[in-house]
Amino acid sequence: MSSDREKPKAFVIMPFDAEAQPVYEDFIHPTLDNLGFDVSRADNLLNQHNILRDILSSIASADLLVADLTDSNSNVYYELGLAHALRKPVILLGQDMEEIPFDIRSYRLVIYDTHFARIKDAKETFEEVARGFLTGEVTFGNPVADFLGLEVEGRRRSLPGPAEDTTDDRGLIDHVEDLETRYSELTVLLEELGKRTRRVGGLTEKAGEEIEEASSQGGAPGRNRLRKVARRLARHLEEFRVFMADANDRYETAAGAVETSLEFVLEYTGHAAKEDPAGTKERLDSELALMSDVLDAVRDGRQAFLSLYTSMTEVPRLERHLSRAIASAAKEVQRVADNVGQTEAAISRGIQVGERIRSGIGRS
Repeated sequence: MSSDREKPKAFVIMPFDAEAQPVYEDFIHPTLDNLGFDVSRADNLLNQHNILRDILSSIASADLLVADLTDSNSNVYYELGLAHALRKPVILLGQDMEEIPFDIRSYRLVIYDTHFARIKDAKETFEEVARGFLTGEVTFGNPVADFLGLEVEGRRRSLPGPAEDTTDDRGLIDHVEDLETRYSELTVLLEELGKRTRRVGGLTEKAGEEIEEASSQGGAPGRNRLRKVARRLARHLEEFRVFMADANDRYETAAGAVETSLEFVLEYTGHAAKEDPAGTKERLDSELALMSDVLDAVRDGRQAFLSLYTSMTEVPRLERHLSRAIASAAKEVQRVADNVGQTEAAISRGIQVGERIRSGIGRS
């Protein structure tokens, strides 16, 4: 159906190498295009003699930016810095959480895997964030907004388009209550994940001891015993993987809601501090205390998941069932470690911004 309304513009910042091309053509571009964006990136620009000028112009005129930080490309980080300086909303992409600097992990980051079975999940998350931008249900922060007290520009609500009547209409009380509920969900999930992690860690350790004993036995009896130990551990790991896949889905939903509500509360609090310093300070004290408690739980949980991932990858690949089970379970453990790492970054950032706002209350 034709429309005379201007499409929202999305500009993609990413490397131009051959490996990145399928990510743009099969993942980024079709997802944004299907949502109604006019999508472009730097290699679409015609004037190659003034590429920096054109990139800057494209960043400034875009409604939404997407930056793929895979392989820590210096040009991408430079252009991301320009986007942040211009206070533009940005969706960050990356293939490895550990490559992403901790300070920017909390800014709408989507981790993706190019394996066909995993990229579907990342595409759904990416699409959800981009659609949330269009509807106003997803808000964006950046370091300039956080630490200089300036708002992110380019809010979807000022743009024409079919989603203009579906803007999120929740207020401060709604977001605060949602934060408290989601914090509780994350804490319960982390406790549940911790119990399962300790259990499977114990089973893995026990299997390692049995494998060592069976290996010393030698011959056909030793091989038969090894196979039984390997198959039993494979079954335990597959059960653990199924649980972890479901827990990861639940965690991502709760963590995404935390990110959205936290953005709203931080922005609202920055404005409220000027109108009601005393009331804002009291609210902030309560929120900062709660965030600190959640942050401690998140940090402890992530260390446990990383330790389990290391121990799992060190288990000998004795036979194919065990090898497949280890690989599948390890991917889910890495996924939850990445998810919890993003939560850690988001809450750490929330505490920093909250403390900045609090320290400014009462100053002339």
